[in-house]
Amino acid sequence: MARSEVESNSIVSNAVITACGKSGEWEKALRTVSMMVESELELGTITCSAAVSSCEKTGKWENALQIIKTMSQRKIDLDTMICSAAIGACDKNFEWEKALHLLSVTAKSRVELDSISFNAMISACGKGGEWEKALQLLGMMARSNLKLDTFTFSAGLSACQRSKEWVAASLLFRVMMQSQVESGTVSCNSAISANEKDSQWQNGFRIMRAMTQTMAECSTVTFNAGVGVCAKSGKWSLACQILAVMVQKMINSSTTTYNAVMNTCEHGGAWAQALQILASMRRRLVEGDTISCNVALSACESSGEWVQALQLLRLMAQGKLELDTVTFSSALSSFEKGGEWEKALQLFHSMRRSKVEVNTVTFSTLLSAFEKGSEWEKAIFTFAAMPQSQVELDTTTCSAAISSCEKGGRWQIALQVLSIMVCNKVRSNIITFNASISACEKGRRWEKALQLCDEMAQRNLELD
Repeated sequence: MARSEVESNSIVSNAVITACGKSGEWEKALRTVSMMVESELELGTITCSAAVSSCEKTGKWENALQIIKTMSQRKIDLDTMICSAAIGACDKNFEWEKALHLLSVTAKSRVELDSISFNAMISACGKGGEWEKALQLLGMMARSNLKLDTFTFSAGLSACQRSKEWVAASLLFRVMMQSQVESGTVSCNSAISANEKDSQWQNGFRIMRAMTQTMAECSTVTFNAGVGVCAKSGKWSLACQILAVMVQKMINSSTTTYNAVMNTCEHGGAWAQALQILASMRRRLVEGDTISCNVALSACESSGEWVQALQLLRLMAQGKLELDTVTFSSALSSFEKGGEWEKALQLFHSMRRSKVEVNTVTFSTLLSAFEKGSEWEKAIFTFAAMPQSQVELDTTTCSAAISSCEKGGRWQIALQVLSIMVCNKVRSNIITFNASISACEKGRRWEKALQLCDEMAQRNLELD
């Protein structure tokens, strides 16, 4: 092939690869590179740079590394732009090991990497759970006098957050503030979330305060992370304060936000606050979901507010929200604690009609409601239905059935339930034996009562 023709083909091929690089057509770019290699056409740094850039845009890290390997074989000089693009491709595909390999390649080739390259490597390490390596790279940047910007710290903080390293995240955030680097929303969110993972609510709030002082933009994600810190630490009062600030600053408070605050209140025993937040959701036209109502029902359960629970069930029906096992179980427990066995039974039948899965807790709650209402017949009928519903017997359900029989003076049935426990290898306890003995006592069956006392002694159970 004539020299002029070779040069002409090289120029055309380089132009094609450059055009493909700009448009992200990596397949055409790679085919052209392969053709040039096979035809022994001259590959230049600019050509390879365009091809690698095309791979970076589409996340084709393997192809980007193959081009760099070809460059090494052909002794074509690497430059910062090529290495940066290849590292970016590795970052997009969570290939932190390949990104670090490129770091060693650039060192051998004496190519100086820029902040963008290091940021991508830090990001890749963070995605791979390698927070220590991410911080080591950040240290290398500082020693190389490279600029540490918002993106650098965001990538480092995100690495700490993913690995739940709140101490490292807090120290890195402090370094960022001391370096007078603008604390972007993403950086702060990552720092707060890192503290959320380990319930370090004080650190989380310090960061939120710093955001306010530096006029950093606080987003919904920021406040949600703050609420998450409160939830893990049981600080329901602070969670309510955060929600109040969100409303005051007119920051979008989503259903997720309200649910998290309600859940924190419910777990902290602040059931009244949880119900107030649900009411606030409705006033502000924030659409509640099944989780919202379940948390509120759980608050009703804790407080025995069965009237409120009934209203919530009606609201869920009106809003066509899904009623699941948690919904029914919480409402049943509210009725049980409120002594409303009739409503508990109605809800149980509704649960069966809705084909919602019943479990041991469901039956235990219903049996307890019958026991409190002295409805021994209904209790035994429900107890007998458990095997048909493919629900396993446990100590709680059997104890509730025996206690119902004891209150109804049905010692024979109480002993039958005790025998069923033995057959099903259900462990009996003090409550079980005490109720059975009391039932025998009321039925003037002293011999049976004494036998049960002996059996308790053999099991090292203490008689009341």
